[in-house]
Amino acid sequence: MSYENGTFKRVGNNDQLVSVRRFRLDGGPGHGLLCISVEAGNGLSVTLVPDRGLDIYQVRYKGVNINYITPDGLTALEHRGFVDRRVDTGNFLGMLTTCGLDNAGPTSLDQGRYYFQHGRLATIAVDDLSVSRDDEAVIVSARTVEYATGDYSFVRRRKITIGCADIAFIMVEDEVENASGQPQQICLMYHYNFGFPFLDESLKLSIPSRSCRYKGSDDPVDMEDLLKVYPPDASWKAEVTYHVAASEEINTVRLENRNAAIGVDLSFDGKSLPCFDIWRMFKEREYVLAIEPCNAFPYGRAAQREKGNAEFLDPYSRKKFVTALEFSVLPR
Repeated sequence: MSYENGTFKRVGNNDQLVSVRRFRLDGGPGHGLLCISVEAGNGLSVTLVPDRGLDIYQVRYKGVNINYITPDGLTALEHRGFVDRRVDTGNFLGMLTTCGLDNAGPTSLDQGRYYFQHGRLATIAVDDLSVSRDDEAVIVSARTVEYATGDYSFVRRRKITIGCADIAFIMVEDEVENASGQPQQICLMYHYNFGFPFLDESLKLSIPSRSCRYKGSDDPVDMEDLLKVYPPDASWKAEVTYHVAASEEINTVRLENRNAAIGVDLSFDGKSLPCFDIWRMFKEREYVLAIEPCNAFPYGRAAQREKGNAEFLDPYSRKKFVTALEFSVLPR
């Protein structure tokens, strides 16, 4: 607690300002999964899932849900028939599903080995988990080891900082190490998923895009349409656009919902994450807008090399990736 502003004189326990709880889901398809819940006095509520790569399951701000969640919710892998890597990755699409590190994009058959759609990172339980807090922020740190015999070895060290004071924010800092003696292809995509009620037809979107194109098409992108959010439609077909980030420094996607009186800025470092996808899926019960900063367009690992946009890490080298969400209250 802060001694400078006299806060420590006003509270008996820091739970009055910031509540942090570790718990395991009891019953249902997510039975046994370890979660961490953070409730801040500034109106920010965050649920993290250490058993799923320390990804972000749910975010609420000022009582409003910000993200999409798949119909099966937070589910342990054994309840998904998780047997065929050509079919199912087990990703839950909460606020953040991190895709990688061996693959991003569709399932890839590469040199006789299948790689999961969007990789395995979000399915691996972390270790070295630590949590610290004060009245300003909660910091959750952990390590993930991703290894395949005779193929690759990565160590991902993640630190999530949750701002609990005047500025409500979530910063995700990842340091990825090639823990092998050979250069390794690295695939990394941050799958941020916005959902109802923050996502509705009143949402305004601002995109820092230098250039963009539709997935699988050379048709010019209708930018006016791209910035629109449509009501749920059972016949809606998923749409993906690929974007080159406008800046090599910090890029910010701005989302504003005046009806909910909430704005969200999604920022990412253009040096390490030079491109991003936008996935629009306005189908009934699959009503989601995803913004996906990535280190290379997610064609799948084999296609990335074929198209010349794959990234490699040198043996035992490390690289840092930073994304952040910042929340604000808007005038109605």
